[in-house]
Amino acid sequence: GEDAIHYLRKGYRVIGIEANPLLVKEASVKFTKAIASKQLQLVNIGIAEEECILPFYCNQHLSEWSSFNKDLGYRMNTTATVIDVATKRLSSLFDEYGVPYYLKIDIEGYDAICLETLVGYKAYPVYISCEASSPKCIDLLVDMGYTHFKLINQFRNFKQLDIAWEKNKTFTYIQNKKNRLKLRLQHYLPFKYSFGSSGPFGEETDGDWLTAEQVNTAYHQYYDVVSGHGLNKFSWFDIHAKK
Repeated sequence: GEDAIHYLRKGYRVIGIEANPLLVKEASVKFTKAIASKQLQLVNIGIAEEECILPFYCNQHLSEWSSFNKDLGYRMNTTATVIDVATKRLSSLFDEYGVPYYLKIDIEGYDAICLETLVGYKAYPVYISCEASSPKCIDLLVDMGYTHFKLINQFRNFKQLDIAWEKNKTFTYIQNKKNRLKLRLQHYLPFKYSFGSSGPFGEETDGDWLTAEQVNTAYHQYYDVVSGHGLNKFSWFDIHAKK
């Protein structure tokens, strides 16, 4: 719920989509007041190509690793509990709840599927972001009419991708130490953006907006698309887009 906390504090009405029923139960307790005031609505549903029932792999090591993708659900030789989860197309949720001002997608391997269900929809969010799991996500955002992009490093305190930094082994060593310290301290201190959260969105994100060509080039400068490996083993990115 780190992201929900940030959006609620900024006064937004939030609709949280969560496939894992245990996390929905925990969030229902954590956000009792926001739910009672109808500022927050939790929807226990998964996002997929079609409305159906799919096996969902609830990772027992990190809940963030849970996925409809079996390989991701069991990543790093960890264990997972398999449950059946009802799914819907993201476009169907737009029909039901309306088009959001900002759409945040991060669902472990299904990010591109979310975007695919929106291509050709009647309207789109002003701002949208998704995990940079594939360059296909950039292409889909272009198909939806988005023209301005950023690649934000979640590891580097929500800074825009800088290739020189990513190649610097000293940077990754020091940043990893800082992140581990922040991870411990955030249990006791109120950070604006906790480690592991999505951080800022829209115009509050770091750096200048890039063209699709520029962000595609930056993506391929960092990632070897064939191997799936980046310039270092720590950084991970969100693609942010606006019209």
